[in-house]
Amino acid sequence: MPANKKVNSHDDASTTIQRMLSGAEGTKTFLKTDQLNVVGENHKESDSRRTEEEEYAKRYSGSSNYWQEHQFRVLDRTYWEKFHSVISSLNFFLPKSLSYSDKRPFADTFKERFLQHVAIAEESNIYEILEDIVKIQQVAELEKQSLKKSLTEWHFRLTDSDKYISEVWILIEKLKSDQDGFELTEEEKKQFKDLDKYTSDIKKSWRTFVIDLLSLVEVKFPTDIIWDILLYKDLNFPWATTDAKNKKPASVKVFDAANSAIAFDVSVNNLVVALAQSSLYMSPDTTESEIDEMPPLSTEDLKYPWFSQVARMRSRSMHAAANSQCDEKGVWKIGEEHVRDIIWLNDKGKIDKIKYNLVNQADFNIHFEEWRRSKKNNLSGTP
Repeated sequence: MPANKKVNSHDDASTTIQRMLSGAEGTKTFLKTDQLNVVGENHKESDSRRTEEEEYAKRYSGSSNYWQEHQFRVLDRTYWEKFHSVISSLNFFLPKSLSYSDKRPFADTFKERFLQHVAIAEESNIYEILEDIVKIQQVAELEKQSLKKSLTEWHFRLTDSDKYISEVWILIEKLKSDQDGFELTEEEKKQFKDLDKYTSDIKKSWRTFVIDLLSLVEVKFPTDIIWDILLYKDLNFPWATTDAKNKKPASVKVFDAANSAIAFDVSVNNLVVALAQSSLYMSPDTTESEIDEMPPLSTEDLKYPWFSQVARMRSRSMHAAANSQCDEKGVWKIGEEHVRDIIWLNDKGKIDKIKYNLVNQADFNIHFEEWRRSKKNNLSGTP
């Protein structure tokens, strides 16, 4: 393909990606063996089959390198290639307290990840989570299985919210323990660590809200209906200790949950104000007019512009990191929304030419699913 030819749409983008014959299933894989493959994904879908994806990626990229979105690092190749083998050998002999840990910055930068999760926390409608469980309770005529299904779906939504909101304080905790933020200056690290008092308040108020919700569910429904929720609670919310003897009426527990939701909103707003008053806030490169032109991340985009802007800042950074390490063999999985952003930015000439192999989610899934079926048939003996 000519170097100056541009991608005109998300669908046309797949035609710009070189395809090689797999030789086994008789179909084409979109992965390449001689450069970095950046592949779009739905995180939930890929999380459910991560081991298989790693096996597939190793076979068709020719490398055991497989990174989830948050794992890919900016590689200082001169330094790393010179010292990696020596350091690895030393770690074998050194006590754990003195062993070397990888301090290369993550390609998905700390600052942008933190802002993204703050945006999620600010724009999450936690009152809707409360309203939904109240509505489910009010529909008494629901059949048992239908009721069970509705409650389980609600619980999974709560778990998803917890996963993303908790990153607000987890990231600060990782920074304080020197596990992240390696690209930050000392002054930036200090400013982020000073936000700990705000993120700790968010952690406390969010967990209080979750405990109030689960306590409400336990009071309102019989054990046989919420058995799955009780099981998942222990797995997903081990800190959510509810008082079985506290038999307040459901109406009072709804009031408690509403109050804790307000407290959570206040704690998040306090963090946002502190960020806005600091030098840590980054004015997005993506302008409002550019947001209007770009294909939306989701139907929520128009409701939550800050989330969209920060997400697109991350897309630019991911592209820059991938370009800088385009000869790093293996597969880096990122959100499909970021792939769409990169394609759009490339089409508009707003980023440097793509030097790596960019694969969208749909194209990856075509061959992955065929490989999966072929592997299953081979194991079962089906022709």
